[in-house]
Amino acid sequence: MNQFEKKEVIQAILIADNNVDQLRPFSDENSTALLPLVNVSMLDYALDALNRSGIEEVFVYSSLHLRSVREHIKNGIASLNSWSVNMTVHVIGGEGCRCFGDAMRDLDAKALIRGNFILLGADVVTNADLRPIFEQHKKTAKYDKGAAATLVFKEAATSSIRTGNEVMIAVDQQNNRLHHHQRLRLHGKESHFEVPLEVFLNNSEVALLHNLIDPQIAIGSPSMLSLFSDNFDFETRDDFVRGILINEEILDSRIYVSVLPRGQYARKVNNWLTYCMVSQDVMNRWAYPLVPDMGINCLAQQYVYLKNNIYKSRKSTFIKAALRENVAVQAGSQVEAGTSVSCSVIGKNCKVGKNCVLMNAFLMDGVHIGDDCKLDCCVVGFGSKIGAGSTIAEGTVVGSKCAIPAGKLLKNVVIKSVLGDDDDLVEKLGEHAFIIDDKQETQSTYASDSEDEVLPTAATGIPKVARVPTICEESDYTSSSDEDESRAVSPLVDDTNSKRFRFLKFLLKLILPLALAIAIHIALLQSFWRK
Repeated sequence: MNQFEKKEVIQAILIADNNVDQLRPFSDENSTALLPLVNVSMLDYALDALNRSGIEEVFVYSSLHLRSVREHIKNGIASLNSWSVNMTVHVIGGEGCRCFGDAMRDLDAKALIRGNFILLGADVVTNADLRPIFEQHKKTAKYDKGAAATLVFKEAATSSIRTGNEVMIAVDQQNNRLHHHQRLRLHGKESHFEVPLEVFLNNSEVALLHNLIDPQIAIGSPSMLSLFSDNFDFETRDDFVRGILINEEILDSRIYVSVLPRGQYARKVNNWLTYCMVSQDVMNRWAYPLVPDMGINCLAQQYVYLKNNIYKSRKSTFIKAALRENVAVQAGSQVEAGTSVSCSVIGKNCKVGKNCVLMNAFLMDGVHIGDDCKLDCCVVGFGSKIGAGSTIAEGTVVGSKCAIPAGKLLKNVVIKSVLGDDDDLVEKLGEHAFIIDDKQETQSTYASDSEDEVLPTAATGIPKVARVPTICEESDYTSSSDEDESRAVSPLVDDTNSKRFRFLKFLLKLILPLALAIAIHIALLQSFWRK
């Protein structure tokens, strides 16, 4: 009878419309899931990660830009993207969806999920194998019928930088059950944590973990969707976690925890600071095999991988320009003489003029940069033009199709080409360049224990693109200073040194028989002279 049993199809849910405020002005123009990160849309990273974990059916949920997301998936399937192999992708949405909770309630009403499922945002970049966690959740649900979800976290080696994804949790060490969950403050550090006394009285072994990153990945039981439908005050995932922990006995539901092993990467891109950090991590190969030269969204190799993490398209042009480290340049782009580029990404068909300096700059497709410009810690949108002699300084985000006049100095501002109905104009730079108010208070981006330490600040409460502090330059996935082990080597593509390996193999094949023949000859000579 086993041959007639229906095989379980592993399903996943991708929430596409996230961070509509933190990633302005691009979130005003299109879905943040389609925002390119190292010249690949974030949705493609998430789909590729699910495909590598053996997921067979994915539901991409979108409401604000449903048509754009559906068109992207359609084009990806038609062009045989790597994630389209052995995986079915559906795009669904609802007009009345205004938050994460509404999306979960709509999915429950549609009755598309048939069992346990993987839940993550389309803005998550991870190389983690989620199958073992999925199987462990199934085992947990067998002995605990009230297991609603397993939350996935990643341990971070550094804690001086805050991005909004850091959490502190209290976990039962015997069964990994979650008893307390607290998201850390974005600005400043907590002087103390408050954990309910019952957590320690009712559990013999409790671990407090305060150095965790929440990539917003979870394994959900079918009851998870119904819990959202029964509780309309669950608007975010944090509301769901808080509600379950407070009302465990009433709801008869529990949450469990899984921490990713050291060698696996997971990060949520929820603002421009994490956008910068994850871009650098991808170019530094911490998310391997999700690296530019592996063809993340296609079956063809788009870059040549060079020394110092330089990813250069064969169809790009460089005229006596210096590419220093962590640089990705797409096809059709041209960089003129005297220009220096480091820790930056250049999209398709861009043109960078003479004697420019680009550091931590992220250029979308079709951007034109005039001569003698300096771009430092900024984002420039599709088809925008920067006039000669301009300085685009730390924290500036230039939207699509903007035209910045020559000689401008801009820092910590958001610029759009066309004013929207809800935009508050701060200054008009030109016919297609308006500085808008992003309606947030000025606060410090990083926390510091020292009052004398000078730390970069953002123009708004939402973290902007900034030069990451020195302690984090080696990413959250390096070893800490007090560990004896050395830093893990960044993985290389298997065929990077194939010519060298083939030459060494040839030498070994040549030398080994020769050495054996010499040894035999010497042995014969020795036996002859003895006689």
